[in-house]
Amino acid sequence: MRHKKVHRVVIFTSLLLSLTVFTPATASVMHCTQKEAKRAEIESSALPNWSALYEAYRNYAHCDDGAVWEGYSESVVRLLVRNFSECEKLCELTNVDNYFEQFVIRHIDDTVPREYLDKIMLNVSTNCPSKAKHLCYMIKTAIES
Repeated sequence: MRHKKVHRVVIFTSLLLSLTVFTPATASVMHCTQKEAKRAEIESSALPNWSALYEAYRNYAHCDDGAVWEGYSESVVRLLVRNFSECEKLCELTNVDNYFEQFVIRHIDDTVPREYLDKIMLNVSTNCPSKAKHLCYMIKTAIES
């Protein structure tokens, strides 16, 4: 009987570890291979919508540095400026994955030209869907800080 109980604890612990080790939350401890870095750099600045950005984030968040960081910032800003009408989709994704919200907010940084920040601020101030009030507030806060 004791053997079965120990075996269940080992299986449960292994399962928990497998679920937490490979999540975007632990991306900083994952190693970005050269192949992943190249792929992430190519994709990061040309993501056409929030779903594509989320997919790239899920696949390459652990590569988010240097040129990849700049590419993600470019995509986030472009989507917030040109595709703000799709903000509800962004809100859906960030409601499911809080780390993705943090990822998006981090990419509204000091590399973004002031004119784009002004456009984003106008969008979140005047066109924010009721479902996205929290997200719009977080974006405003990132721009103001």
